[in-house]
This record gives sequence, C-alpha cells and structure tokens, in this order.
Amino acid sequence: MNISIQRLDEQDLPEVVSLLTSNKLTSDDLNKGKINFFGIKKESKLIACIGLESCQGVGLLRSLVVDDDFRAQGLARALVDCLETEAKMQGFRSLYLLTTSAGAYFLRLGYSQMDREEVPEGVRASEQFSALCPDSAEVLFKAI
Repeated sequence: MNISIQRLDEQDLPEVVSLLTSNKLTSDDLNKGKINFFGIKKESKLIACIGLESCQGVGLLRSLVVDDDFRAQGLARALVDCLETEAKMQGFRSLYLLTTSAGAYFLRLGYSQMDREEVPEGVRASEQFSALCPDSAEVLFKAI
C-alpha cells in the first residue's frame, strides 16, 4: 500500500471521532481544537490517524488508531514516525503518551515506561491525563 500521510483539519474531525469510537478510544475532548491530527486515507476514507497535543512545552501523543482492515501494514509505524518528526519541528524534545493496550508496541519503538508522578506538569494538567485515561493507564515517554 502506498502510504500518504496528511495533516487533518476540522472537517475531518467527525471521521476521526468515528474511527476512535469504533476502536474504543476516547474522543471526548477533541472538539476543543488543541490537537493536531495526521491521517491516512484510502479512497477518501480515513483509515488511520494520530494526534499531537502541545502541553506546556512537551508533546502528548494522542489517539493512534488503525482501522481493523488495514492493520499489520506499517501504517501505525508510519504515523508515529510522522508525529515524531512534526514534534521535533515544533520544538518538542520529548513525547509522552498514555495507553491501556499498546504499551508493548511503543516499547518496541523506543519509548520507555515512567511513573505517573514523574510526568511533567503540562501533561498532568491535560484532560487526557487528568480525566480521560484511567489511573491504570501506562505512561510512556521518548526523548526525540
């Protein structure tokens, strides 16, 4: 599959929400406009996406999702690579994420686990950290 990643905009938000919801990921705070999304479409249908939220000088990786029919094709890895490049261009030196199911995947990509108490204040203040993800979610980070 030829992978072409594009920056998504406000008109793509309903598709992002639909893809996240169908994969049991939260979308409750996406309408606040503070997350930059990148996605992959096939025949104008969104099949994968990832988000980057700025949290007081550090990046929060959000909402990596690939439609079931398109998994195991390298799309998630391409999106993470794209996001890391974008985060560097925005001046972030590290990325953080919370996950209840993809910890092992991100460990393979060079992310490391960390204690919730060590998370920077900007990430702790995010809605993702403070309200949307359960306390049992793993916290991972990567210096970029």
